[in-house]
Amino acid sequence: MTSLFYEDFMAQSYKQDTLAIVSPDIGGISRARNFSNKVGGELVIIDKIRDYTHINRSSVNRMIGDVKNKNCIIIDDIVDSANTLCNAAEALKNEGAQSIIAYVTHGIFGKNAREKIENSPIESLIVSNTIYSKEKNPKIRVLDISSLLANII
Repeated sequence: MTSLFYEDFMAQSYKQDTLAIVSPDIGGISRARNFSNKVGGELVIIDKIRDYTHINRSSVNRMIGDVKNKNCIIIDDIVDSANTLCNAAEALKNEGAQSIIAYVTHGIFGKNAREKIENSPIESLIVSNTIYSKEKNPKIRVLDISSLLANII
């Protein structure tokens, strides 16, 4: 999936010295590092704390890396409740990020997720069509993976 996101990303025109590739939690470091190695930019890691007394609730504990005046690219595997993604975006904005976009492999989009994304500082969320959804949101763009799957088969 990284190659599909890489092709889409390269269509943008970011300078490497203005990029920050962000892992929204510790579990996504390898994904973000792999993407950062391909496109350049600083690797930024968000240390998330999960609240186990409530389902799908987490908060940002700290951020490792500098995002001031950077174009931040969040790389994640799944967006379900959108709490982690939106909390990460808020933390990036609070630390002075210039822009925030996200690439996510699987878009589950559970209850209120689209609304959270719409009200977040995320400018654009690019997601693959591994999970079908007929709902539309102006911030969400879907990439078709059929050619990627055809090449693998």
